[in-house]
Amino acid sequence: MLETTVLVIDPAGISRVGMQLLLAGELGVRVRCAGNASDLQAIFAADRAESLPRICIVNVGAPWGAGLELLKTLKTLVLDLPDESTEKLRILALGNCAQAGFDDLARQAGADIIFNRRAGTRRLTDLVRRLLSGEYTSASLLADHSPSVAPVQGSPRAMLSRREHQVFALMAAGAATRDIAARLKISIKTVASHRARIMEKIHLRDHADLIRYALRTGVIESN
Repeated sequence: MLETTVLVIDPAGISRVGMQLLLAGELGVRVRCAGNASDLQAIFAADRAESLPRICIVNVGAPWGAGLELLKTLKTLVLDLPDESTEKLRILALGNCAQAGFDDLARQAGADIIFNRRAGTRRLTDLVRRLLSGEYTSASLLADHSPSVAPVQGSPRAMLSRREHQVFALMAAGAATRDIAARLKISIKTVASHRARIMEKIHLRDHADLIRYALRTGVIESN
């Protein structure tokens, strides 16, 4: 049985098939489709981890909220699987990033990466190709894939290494560099190096940007 590398989830049949043909033709990978919750449940009922998808693309911009509901169903199915089965699985939400609240809704429903569909198919296929190659923590992965008004964005866990995410969470909570070093039992210099990589990967300019990003992605909560 061939490995399912990409799963296209879209309640609209025409766009679903079009995306399948595009990705299979451009990337030469196996692409499967799901148009409803039953389709998803059948795919994730597979016993063998290698039969699961590596990338799930969900059309969250589908009308009547159907795409968003499918994203929620997908996330529930993924959470029920063993961690080792889904370690490399990434969920990509496709939609109109200019729509108010789109980013927050998609992240809350379980998306790892947000992609602006206005960016075009070439950038989408390039992003999927790089995700399949394992570049999901690359500093450049989430750049240049959509108009500057609505950049591709990912969750902290998708973009950062485990240690970087620990440093990020402590920074967002207001911990000083010396305190972070003591808490994680690493040097102050190492904390500074992690901080620089975090700022580069997430494209943040200063600590205020970091706090806003942490609030938006749920790492910390506003009072």
